Amino acid sequence: MKKRCVRCKEEKDTSGKMFMPDSRYRDGMHPHCRSCRCEIARHGRIKKVFGLSPSEYKAIMEASDCCAVCGSQSNLGLDHNHTTGALREVLCSNCNTCLGLAGDNVLRLKDLIIYLEKHAALAYS
Repeated sequence: MKKRCVRCKEEKDTSGKMFMPDSRYRDGMHPHCRSCRCEIARHGRIKKVFGLSPSEYKAIMEASDCCAVCGSQSNLGLDHNHTTGALREVLCSNCNTCLGLAGDNVLRLKDLIIYLEKHAALAYS
């Protein structure tokens, strides 16, 4: 059986998981296909977390071709301050995760650098 997504207008098979069950609709399935629902949710998250429209977010991402910390060009995302909500720069997922795990704490990051330098010196002496 096939169903047409109301958003992308593509006709897709209903036997897989392309349409989620939803008893609110006559045919028992949500009107948006899985990929459209994911995109809608992503846009909602961008609005909630960053306060940006999808087009504003896209413009920022297209203006930055690499991570502001390490220069990587893969897995890029927009970084923000969790306390103030202020947007920062585009970072790769590794650098962004590192900041998050350190709690954006400058002193902790400095202590980690000292720790790494100490152990790097021991490894090469």
